[in-house]
Amino acid sequence: MIRSKVLVSRAVSRRLATVVAVLAIGVIAAGCHGAGASKSSGYGGLSPGPAAQTAGPSAGPAGQSKPAPAVSLGQTKPFTGPAAVKYGQARLRAAYREMVIFAYGTGWNETLIHKSSQSLTHSDFDRARTYLTAACAKAFDAELAKVAQHDKAAIRTLEGAVLVGVRGVGGLTPITGTPAVTDRKVSSAVVGIDQLGGTDRLTMAFTASATIQMRNAAGMRYTVSTKRQLRYLLVPNTSAGAADQPFLIAAWTNQLSSAAPKVVN
Repeated sequence: MIRSKVLVSRAVSRRLATVVAVLAIGVIAAGCHGAGASKSSGYGGLSPGPAAQTAGPSAGPAGQSKPAPAVSLGQTKPFTGPAAVKYGQARLRAAYREMVIFAYGTGWNETLIHKSSQSLTHSDFDRARTYLTAACAKAFDAELAKVAQHDKAAIRTLEGAVLVGVRGVGGLTPITGTPAVTDRKVSSAVVGIDQLGGTDRLTMAFTASATIQMRNAAGMRYTVSTKRQLRYLLVPNTSAGAADQPFLIAAWTNQLSSAAPKVVN
């Protein structure tokens, strides 16, 4: 089990307890080594260049074949700081776009929000694994296997990064037939270079948000606003797909918050 370096801390878990009062969140998440204390340098404001105004369509990270919806990205200022010098604008824009797609494809997946944690399968996350290093994917799968066995510790470790089997107070459930996840927006981000262990790794942080469209048993519509603060620790991708996906996720942190349901007039 991943402990001190797991990406969702106990403090985050306590905050998520307040979220559960609004959304009964099924559990699945990220759990990879390497997101502990770090030595970072040169954080600078970043936003994608004009060529990266939308993140999508692209294959959804959680195993679906249909494209992920387009996302409204942040400003269009260039990347700055040592990370920009080391990696260049084009690679950082590509990394930003891919991390945004990953964030929404895992954090607000249209299929998984309707699916209970008990019915999850390994194939539900086939696409997600393509964004992870081999070590991170192995750690993820280990926790996923424990979740399938209803391991409470694994559930606490994994909670937050993926909304699974979403339910709201009063029996609210995500709508069906039309998209349940709307109003996707992502902030500009910051990049830096993590030097933990003497190896330079790219860090990328941004805030992503979305609205979940829900209804009660009587058919009355509600919306729930949700937000995630995300930080990724990335390493260069040396595989054949590196041109389109220049970095892989070695670890990531995720803090989820949500607002109370609002009636749709």
